[in-house]
Amino acid sequence: MGSAMKSAPGVAVESGAAAANGGNGARGEHGRLLWVDVGKGLSIVGVVVYHAVIYTGDKDTVFRWFSDSLLPIRMSLFFLLSGLFAHKVSEMTWGDLFRRKLWFWLVPYLAWSVVSVSVMLNFGNVETRDLPIWSYVFVPGNGLWFLYGLMVFTIVARALRQIEPAVVMWAVVVLSLVSPLLELPGGLRRMMMFAPYFFIGLYCRRFLIEFSAERRGAGKWFLFTVVAVAFYKLGLLAYQFTVLGEFVAERAERQAVAGQLVTTWLHVVMYAGALPMGIFLALVLSGVPGVRTVLAWYGRNTLPIYLANESAIWLSFRVWVLWGPDEVPRWFVSSVLLAGTMATCHLVQVAARIPVIGWCVTPPPPPTNKSSPFPAPTPQGRRTGAKSPERPSR
Repeated sequence: MGSAMKSAPGVAVESGAAAANGGNGARGEHGRLLWVDVGKGLSIVGVVVYHAVIYTGDKDTVFRWFSDSLLPIRMSLFFLLSGLFAHKVSEMTWGDLFRRKLWFWLVPYLAWSVVSVSVMLNFGNVETRDLPIWSYVFVPGNGLWFLYGLMVFTIVARALRQIEPAVVMWAVVVLSLVSPLLELPGGLRRMMMFAPYFFIGLYCRRFLIEFSAERRGAGKWFLFTVVAVAFYKLGLLAYQFTVLGEFVAERAERQAVAGQLVTTWLHVVMYAGALPMGIFLALVLSGVPGVRTVLAWYGRNTLPIYLANESAIWLSFRVWVLWGPDEVPRWFVSSVLLAGTMATCHLVQVAARIPVIGWCVTPPPPPTNKSSPFPAPTPQGRRTGAKSPERPSR
């Protein structure tokens, strides 16, 4: 498509290469790639369900099955799709980068770090560390590490724009593999583990968009399905062996390093192996009426859900512990938590349209350098609802 349509403050929609009409390369709202929105929607729903089942201890219900099935997919796919539309950062000055992208992630991150840490302090779920509590803003130990990672990876992509992509990719992969040796806090460790997928999306953007738009018959899709399923199974097998790494990591200090390395490498195999399945699911589900509508909506509105879901689950869980009945099935508890969490996230999205209060999700654009080729975005998020933080730039 030739024109870009605004969808959120600071982020315009990239229409990419010309896609086939309909099918997996179809365009959704505002000319967006439908399968990308569906993929992000699938990822954010997987994140919310995961948080719900771990807090309730749900082990044998459909929610747990759904969460475990998406375990190798959700975050690697999320980072891949975020990197897919980060290509314009290499053309921006540092000032433009801050005004066009980083500002719209930084303000919500800072605001919700306060909310998240306050909730967790009250309920005793703050990761133990020797640093003061305010350090959580700079070294994330809560559920906001993904947004923190987006900011860091975007800055790195801009700083290394003159470096050969293959060199950057290999460096990121190596850092990901040796990250246990760096003894990073939990949020930074997870961030490093998923770093390669952001840069795969960034550097393989053209291939991924063109592949999603191609329609060369059943043969290609049958082959892709076989490959996706095979690698997904390989990833699940690797996940089973991570138990061994965690067992070794619990023994002695010397063994702990080896165990953490083994666990990290197996996780990398798991996430990398399952990534084709994530892409395949996004492409297939984008062709299913009803399902694609729901998932694409969530994919266009990931930011308020991502920001609020963990705090909302904690609050819902505590309310249930205090006032809920004792003898009820786990699936019922998970259902109540999910309903309460999604309702809260929807309220946050509505609140994002309220002046001043809404700045916690959709801040007003900062002043723009008049000589910049990237004009200041208009705060459309207040009219259409807060949108995803990883919205592509054109």
